[in-house]
Amino acid sequence: MHRAECAWPATPQSVRSARAFVQSQLEEWDSADLAWPAVSIVSELATNAVLHARTEFSVEVELLADGRLHLRVGDRSSNIPIRRHYDEEAATGRGIALVEALTAEWGITPTDAGKVVWCVVVPDGGAGSRTTDTRAQSLAAHSSGTDERGTDPLATFDDGSDGFLDVSAHLAFAA
Repeated sequence: MHRAECAWPATPQSVRSARAFVQSQLEEWDSADLAWPAVSIVSELATNAVLHARTEFSVEVELLADGRLHLRVGDRSSNIPIRRHYDEEAATGRGIALVEALTAEWGITPTDAGKVVWCVVVPDGGAGSRTTDTRAQSLAAHSSGTDERGTDPLATFDDGSDGFLDVSAHLAFAA
């Protein structure tokens, strides 16, 4: 079993650093076959931490003896990610679907400091028996979708502007 963890500030450059961290760990552990899904997942979750939580975030990578990879991305926001449905030509809104597609299971665990989005990647790339964290589903389903100011914290920044970036700005996070 191998485990590594690192934290970064909420900047676009940190997303690139988080991807490089995961890639490097998996190469060091002779598990480069897990790199593509793991790096893609961490890229999405780290970008969400920067864009939506707007807090520092941490990434934990744990390779188990059976070859399964556990990924955990924590931030200091208690807002639970909600799967959104956009027009198929929209430049945003596919993050949770991506996580679902690349993992055997995933979920969200609320913490005293915020939340941790976790997932399991299996060596064969199969989804296996996909499950999701029912506690997180329940929290999301019963959430009013607004914070104490009456705004949707996943769609609005503190300055009241739309939380979605134009395509070129959003793609800069993935570069």
